[in-house]
Amino acid sequence: MLGRNSSLAALNARKRLLILESEVHRAQLAQDWSDLHGCVGALREKAKPVGKAISIAGMLIAAATAYSQIRHGKGSFLSRLLSSGSVLATIFKFAGQLGAR
Repeated sequence: MLGRNSSLAALNARKRLLILESEVHRAQLAQDWSDLHGCVGALREKAKPVGKAISIAGMLIAAATAYSQIRHGKGSFLSRLLSSGSVLATIFKFAGQLGAR
């Protein structure tokens, strides 16, 4: 019985060590996750101006395309009328984004 108790004690000690190691790893993972979350947030804040610039460039390209179609008389009267409305909407949206800065 003495041999069995000593092997059980060794296994129990090993189990406690593994549990402690698991807790250390869990704490490290939580810290790493927190650090990663902070880095992603900082990166997101740095990327916002780039996203706005791309959005504004897209609106300007759409407005220029619609204006070109209106000016050159491509399409029916209704198509040109809707395109001019699209150009005006894009200009107002662009002005609104410039005002939000």
